[in-house]
Amino acid sequence: MSALAFGQLSGHPAVVSSGFDGTIRQWRIGEGGLASTRNTQPSHDFGNVEAVAVGRLADRLVAVTGGRDGTVRLWEFDDDRLVPTSQSQPGHDDIRKVGVVAVRKVGVVAVGHLGGRLIAVTGGLDGTVRL
Repeated sequence: MSALAFGQLSGHPAVVSSGFDGTIRQWRIGEGGLASTRNTQPSHDFGNVEAVAVGRLADRLVAVTGGRDGTVRLWEFDDDRLVPTSQSQPGHDDIRKVGVVAVRKVGVVAVGHLGGRLIAVTGGLDGTVRL
């Protein structure tokens, strides 16, 4: 795993994990501890999902992921799975060579509210911060 985020889904705690295998997964927390919903979603086009954050968009719980491909994606919680709400959006475009691979890594993601709107802030390998 590369990142974890926590939120409340229908009054119950939920966790989202992102992985180096390019996937995200929803987890439920119950009396027996942490349980995977067994629904792993492919997330970004190029490898690792580097970052994840959870927030509220209107009355829905959503997750925002940042990938090694330099993109950001919005996901909606739907019972025991995460559903992409849009195509990946450009995040950071400065290409850095790491070994023999060129990456546009979105390394960190945070969500919050500004003026009643959900915003995502990302930080990239290129050293920039973007809304």
